[in-house]
Amino acid sequence: MTETGRAGGERSSFLHDLRDGWREVTARTWVWTIILAFSVVNMLNASFFVLGPVVSRSDLGGAGAWAAILAGFGVGQVAGAITALHVKPGRPLLVAVLVAELAAAPILLLAVPASAGAIVLAAVLGGGGVMLFNTLWETTLQQNVPIEALSRVSAYDWFGSLTLAPIGFAIVGPLSDAIGVSTTLWATAVIDVACVSALLLVRDVRTIGGLDTAAPQT
Repeated sequence: MTETGRAGGERSSFLHDLRDGWREVTARTWVWTIILAFSVVNMLNASFFVLGPVVSRSDLGGAGAWAAILAGFGVGQVAGAITALHVKPGRPLLVAVLVAELAAAPILLLAVPASAGAIVLAAVLGGGGVMLFNTLWETTLQQNVPIEALSRVSAYDWFGSLTLAPIGFAIVGPLSDAIGVSTTLWATAVIDVACVSALLLVRDVRTIGGLDTAAPQT
């Protein structure tokens, strides 16, 4: 086989894998709707990391407050990971979506702004919600997507969930200059909650529990 032929075969195989992965994603409403929703959510969450330091400096006493908020978020993630080891909800995606709502809490309190202590507590809850969501989501994927397709679906998940995040970091600063820091935080938090809450309208998100026997197996 020539080098050209080998390269052509590799390209064909790669495109075939892309098509197969796309078919597996779109065959499961609970998969593509969650990827779509969190693509927007991860873009909006840039407001927390970009504008949080601004609010901390202007209203909360400076860098120490922001350090405490980030530390609280980290503590929450550890607590969420430990909790995930001990909970086995019958409807994992329903629980995952509900706890994911907590991630908007610190953004909402920064918008007020509330006291540093209150925002730290909200960050703990938000970090816990993020980690518990991620664990339940990844576990549900592994239980309900055929093993031979899992890596392709996971690739679409990571690409789709994070593809808009850089845009969020690029626009949140200019947006806050145009409409104000507080307004930007309020808007991103409300849209965040709306996107996550909309997932509760998807029947499979509310009901999926065990193996997804209705989905096509490849």
